[in-house]
Amino acid sequence: MTIQVEEYTLHVKFTRRKNGILFRRSKHGELIVNVPDAYPRRAVKEYLEGRIDWIRNKFPMNKKNEPSSFFPRYLGKDLSIVVSLKKSRTQNWEFGERDHQLTVYLNPPENTEKTDQEFKKILEDFYRQKSLELFPLLLNSAWSHYREKGLRGTMPVLAIRKMKQRLGSMKLSSPPQITLNSHIISLPVTCIEHVLYHELAHLSSRYHDKKFYSVLKKLDPDYVQRKQKLFADFYLPPYLSDISHAASFVENNTHGGTFGITK
Repeated sequence: MTIQVEEYTLHVKFTRRKNGILFRRSKHGELIVNVPDAYPRRAVKEYLEGRIDWIRNKFPMNKKNEPSSFFPRYLGKDLSIVVSLKKSRTQNWEFGERDHQLTVYLNPPENTEKTDQEFKKILEDFYRQKSLELFPLLLNSAWSHYREKGLRGTMPVLAIRKMKQRLGSMKLSSPPQITLNSHIISLPVTCIEHVLYHELAHLSSRYHDKKFYSVLKKLDPDYVQRKQKLFADFYLPPYLSDISHAASFVENNTHGGTFGITK
């Protein structure tokens, strides 16, 4: 089902998912909207028309009137990426905190597809490493806040992995386990904190019921605004949509160079 909303052609697919409407972009640049089967068909276009400003913000159009590429982000800011070709190296990337510059070391490209895969792998490594450094600190801080509010429970252990759909999850085992999506390292810290508070609220209730939201509001009084910002800023996967641009760039610039959007 294809729906035209203003300048956007949206490909609507009805799926078994139950957690609301999901926007994503295909590898060919098409805008896909996954809608739960139970959602009324007649209401889909009206909903999408009401979200047009959000869609424009998240999927801006380029000069060819096509959805433009996203660039990787880190803690809510666009990364400035420098690509460097070095045959011998001891690491795959370096990161400068001050200028938000990620230097990616690639092997001399044999073909575009292989270079794309290597680029993605290095970005995954960057996100995972930074998640391992930051997420335990944020969890400790969130847990201290949880206890200060007089809430009881056992501090969860932390697991970090890449997830296709979820931002995080809580397993009510003994001890409990919070799993965070390594890709949310692309979000501002306040949004990551919201994900942690959301999962900690599940220690009081497995479901999204009144008790759950009562605890969440106690932990995060501004959770509505943080959630809105989270879904405005987050997208999967957080790579360039056309990484072959990086490959051709590297071939023509053996000393490296910068591409991306720096704010």
